[in-house]
Amino acid sequence: MAHQTMLKSPMIGIFRTNMRKMNVALMQRERTHWRKTRPPPRAPNVIRRAVAAVVAGMKTRSQRLLAICAIAAAAAVGQAAGVSQAASAKTVTLRDIAFSPKSLTVSRGATVTFRWRDGDTPHNVTSRGAKRFTSIATRESGSRSRTFTKAGTYRYVCTLHPGMAGRITVR
Repeated sequence: MAHQTMLKSPMIGIFRTNMRKMNVALMQRERTHWRKTRPPPRAPNVIRRAVAAVVAGMKTRSQRLLAICAIAAAAAVGQAAGVSQAASAKTVTLRDIAFSPKSLTVSRGATVTFRWRDGDTPHNVTSRGAKRFTSIATRESGSRSRTFTKAGTYRYVCTLHPGMAGRITVR
């Protein structure tokens, strides 16, 4: 009951009116400020075309702005994922009876480090297929590295755990 009387209080009405006035004033101020400042730097052509295609179907300014923000956020997430993948691209972790990542692409001359992080569970890295590298004996911890100098696809498995397989593509 007290909650309903609070909503109908004259102070609440005055507060709402003042908030609306402040919001309108801020929006007008933002519009004039935007016109006075330089336009932001232009995005690459691919992004501009994608934004133009999406925004063409939008009727209101807020819909267009929301679409542009969504595209920008997706691009930022894609860049962050690319950076983290590049930073960890040369390490294969053996954990939870799996290789992580299962497939990896590196350039010629790159060194890939295999890291054991599966507690007391033993694993090995045995090269299989047409392109081979020196296999790594069974162990429970530590790390071993291999350098890939020739282009091709190198497949490997853990012979102790069926289904535990991976692939390194050298370009």
